[in-house]
Amino acid sequence: MLFKYSLILKAIAEIHCYREQEVAWSSHFVPDSTGVHIHKFAINEWTHLIEEKPSLISPAESEKSSRFYHREDAQRYLLARIVCRLLLAKYNGLNPSGIEFLKGRFDKPYLKQAGTLKTPCFNWSHSHNLLVIAVSCLEVGADVERIKDFDIESISEATFNNTEQRFLNESENRLEDFFMLWTRKEAAVKAAGIGLNDELKWFQVLDGYNRLSDPDTDLHAVLQNTSLIADDAYAVSICSVSAQRPPLWFFALSPEQLATGV
Repeated sequence: MLFKYSLILKAIAEIHCYREQEVAWSSHFVPDSTGVHIHKFAINEWTHLIEEKPSLISPAESEKSSRFYHREDAQRYLLARIVCRLLLAKYNGLNPSGIEFLKGRFDKPYLKQAGTLKTPCFNWSHSHNLLVIAVSCLEVGADVERIKDFDIESISEATFNNTEQRFLNESENRLEDFFMLWTRKEAAVKAAGIGLNDELKWFQVLDGYNRLSDPDTDLHAVLQNTSLIADDAYAVSICSVSAQRPPLWFFALSPEQLATGV
């Protein structure tokens, strides 16, 4: 536990957390804009691509999908990769079938020489019928969870610190706030590339400024973490590694736009 705690503190110095109350999702795609691009996709509108675009699934991905117990989980797994290849091709101009996902530490996907909008950083997450992909020249992490009723107490103590638990206990919208905090933590560890989702209580993600460490220590990443509610049913958090909050762009594209051009 102490090793994991020190690894978190070596990776993250500060987290600034925000809520987007009103989000205008645009179908007008601008792939050369700066900042962080947040794309959402309704999975049931894209399932036909599994049959129509087999070249966008690698043999290893196809083999792995065959091991899923539930068909819906296999579809989400494959569609995240198909749609991400189609999307990234809009940024780098490559044939989507030629885009290879490499794996970094804790299996975070990346492209070779990532860090520009021609070779962007990216991250995806899916839950139930929603897929979210974040694209940026910054390191990014994305997480989405469908807001559903369940026993919050069963995992709150292991996931949130005392201040966060007190916030949830006093919240008028406890379920939504629970998933908001949860997705912030998952997006943060993805952005920082540390993958420590079993030690989420060691850092705080309440609205505003959250310092993880002694100001005198030589620590690294400053994170900008933005949360929103999508489609009235999903908590979404997008986190980027940046000293300042970057501009955010929200896109909801159709299969036709990605497959045939914008």
